[in-house]
Amino acid sequence: MTIREQLEAEMDQEEIKELEENSIDDNKGYDEMDDFDTDINLDSD
Repeated sequence: MTIREQLEAEMDQEEIKELEENSIDDNKGYDEMDDFDTDINLDSD
């Protein structure tokens, strides 16, 4: 494996880590929105 191939492989791994971290952060945002919606009562007559 050449140095260039090694660097590309490392960059790919870093990119995957960043994408995984971002998706975790996105999920936190959705969880917060879900928590907000739980206080709404649709059956109030």
